[in-house]
Amino acid sequence: MASSPDSAEDPPPATSFPKGVALMLAAATCFALSDVFAKKALLRYSGVEVAWFRYAGMAAVLAIAAPWHGLPGRSANPGLQIGRGAGLIGAALFYTLALAALPLAEASAIAFASPVFVTLMSALALRERVDRTGWLVVVAGFVGVLLVMRPGSAAFQPAALFALASAASWAGAIVFTRKSFVSDSVATTTAYSATIGLAALSVLALPAMPMPTPGEAATLAAMAIIWGFAQWFALSAFHQAEASRLAPFAYLQLVFAIGFSHLIFAHVPDAWAFAGIAVIVASGVIAGVRARRRAPVANRPLLPPGP
Repeated sequence: MASSPDSAEDPPPATSFPKGVALMLAAATCFALSDVFAKKALLRYSGVEVAWFRYAGMAAVLAIAAPWHGLPGRSANPGLQIGRGAGLIGAALFYTLALAALPLAEASAIAFASPVFVTLMSALALRERVDRTGWLVVVAGFVGVLLVMRPGSAAFQPAALFALASAASWAGAIVFTRKSFVSDSVATTTAYSATIGLAALSVLALPAMPMPTPGEAATLAAMAIIWGFAQWFALSAFHQAEASRLAPFAYLQLVFAIGFSHLIFAHVPDAWAFAGIAVIVASGVIAGVRARRRAPVANRPLLPPGP
């Protein structure tokens, strides 16, 4: 049954924590599974083209699901929506570029450092006060990233910088999201993001995009639709329970990514990478819980803490 768009001033309706957990687990599984198809698609298609297909999948899923969630309206702050859309485009694009060269688990882990960047940007751009514990969380998150990336060692790959740029881009999108929620509903913000991303990436991707074979078309369609459903499951999860309570379950995407990486690509992160992943997860969860306690409405993400 269709519902009206959510009021930006009202807190998210925490109606069912078990349902929220189930939806978040579905989202985490779908994100990791979509990355598997993306890595296969990246053997022929560029990162820009893969990102376009993902946005096309998200637009299709949103078009199907919107009547049951609430129709979007006109934004009261289109500039903020454009800024948020640009951040999400960067997050998706940089992540696919990283995924083309990095193992699935490592790319996912570095991209999940976004809560650390959110804390940093909130202090610099929004002038939010960050106490000593908050800065320690930031430092710990970067230590975790360094353990996964290991710059200066033989294990370092320059493509890891794309994953880091993806995390920073996502954090920038969250900063714009915090401001846009003052006047725009969830449905409106989501629709603007999907439209802006698809339009911008169409200009970059479509002119040189090769015609897929039937097998490639199936891979691309599966990747795009699964990613679109992942976005929708995550959005629905945050409407069922508080973001801080769901944060640990969102990070199960990393567990699924490690599992798929081993089963499908025969890759297992080494001990240093595992240590870095553990630190990133811990710092991200702590940052999310602290943000929720300080500003409940500002911590209402539309998507999980990763691209």
